[in-house]
Amino acid sequence: MFNKWFCCVLLILLVSVSFAKTDLEIEEAIQDVISQRHPTDTPAWWLGLGTSAPGVIISMYEKTTQTYTKVRLVEGLAFFKDNSRALEFLKQQAEKTDEDVIRHSVIRNIGFTHGMAEIDFLSKYLHHADSQTRLVAAQAIQKTANSKAQDIIEQYKKEEKARWIVDRLDGKLQTPLKPLTLVSSSEDNVSPIFLGFWKGYFVYPKRESRNLELIQANLQISGQTKTDVKGELTLFFNGKKYKTYILKDMKLRNKKLIAFLPKKISAEIKPIKQKEGLSEITGEIQEFEDIILFYLSAKDFAGSLVLRKE
Repeated sequence: MFNKWFCCVLLILLVSVSFAKTDLEIEEAIQDVISQRHPTDTPAWWLGLGTSAPGVIISMYEKTTQTYTKVRLVEGLAFFKDNSRALEFLKQQAEKTDEDVIRHSVIRNIGFTHGMAEIDFLSKYLHHADSQTRLVAAQAIQKTANSKAQDIIEQYKKEEKARWIVDRLDGKLQTPLKPLTLVSSSEDNVSPIFLGFWKGYFVYPKRESRNLELIQANLQISGQTKTDVKGELTLFFNGKKYKTYILKDMKLRNKKLIAFLPKKISAEIKPIKQKEGLSEITGEIQEFEDIILFYLSAKDFAGSLVLRKE
């Protein structure tokens, strides 16, 4: 009887080992899914990678310099809420990163996956120097729909000096009291409506046919003043292939943007009009109740971007 039981256990262990993914297979699977034009991953998919996946995700995060890739890895790592190493690593990134989008992604995802269990972690960011970080933390707490969390938010709204944050938490979209001046030596802060992660599509005519090309586009704008504001445009080509371009000489006024794309983007887009040097893009933000859209025109490529704020 013992021998039969022992053989069954051994068989189960052998089957488990044979189906367990190697670290390389896990990394390849993750790289494949985060490179998809239309991501199909779910919490169950990430957890299905196995118990060794958090270590692989952390290793991938530490090796990459791509902001978009880091954001996606943060999202996946947060689903392993029973893994103490994963949680501690995420908290460390929120503490030490200089990239607002990474900090915001950590706060948002820990709030989503851990909720009230990490209320102390979320609450400390209600007092962060960066106003957008305070908003992200407040929204993460607000979404827990817990009575204690709501008490924290009500108290926070009484103390928060930025009226636009309180309005956003109350479901209002505040209209700026006066236009934001053009980025110049006299400018103090960038309007918070620009800051954050934008997701949408880039549409432009194909050179080889009469068809229009539609590719996924992500735009990340971060920073607070003219000296540190930056924009990163990520375009996805042929499904898995993507590239990130740094916007040059970005100027923000009211809800309008002017910036320049680097010359190397032409190699991917192959525009109808070839142009030497930088290519100008212009855009304007429009608000529709609780939806914020960014419309941008890239005239040198005869194309347009339509993005929605996440």
